[in-house]
Amino acid sequence: MKISVAGKDRTDDLGKRLSKGVHSRPDDGLANSITKEAGLVLPHTGEEINAYADRQIGVMGGHTNIDVTTIRFARRPGLVGMAGWLLRRLMWKLQRFNFEWLTFKQNTINRQFAHQIELEHAARARQAEQLEKRVRTLESRLAGGKDTAKDGGR
Repeated sequence: MKISVAGKDRTDDLGKRLSKGVHSRPDDGLANSITKEAGLVLPHTGEEINAYADRQIGVMGGHTNIDVTTIRFARRPGLVGMAGWLLRRLMWKLQRFNFEWLTFKQNTINRQFAHQIELEHAARARQAEQLEKRVRTLESRLAGGKDTAKDGGR
């Protein structure tokens, strides 16, 4: 690690102080709990990656719809606020059909993409399982003393 402050190399003095401070801090388990819950922290091991992908796909399925039926318009106090609020409501009533049609089309596309991603994830999981099974079979052949060159590599 190299530490540079204002274009000057400060690795020697700041690096030692930072390292000492980090290592002297008691382990309260906070870093581990944040890592498990944070959505932006990417996992490192294969099991963590699979669990992360499963969790993200589960979350994605419930967040594919756009809802315009519950739109509320904020209103400022006073006569000007009331006039603006009434104008926004009128414009919404005039344009609502168009917005609902667009959201219907977008929701359909979102659901199709989410479904395709779920299918792709399931297919990759099946493929990974088949490859693991094949590797176990090949390893058991090698451990059993079978020579793959004699039987044509099968």
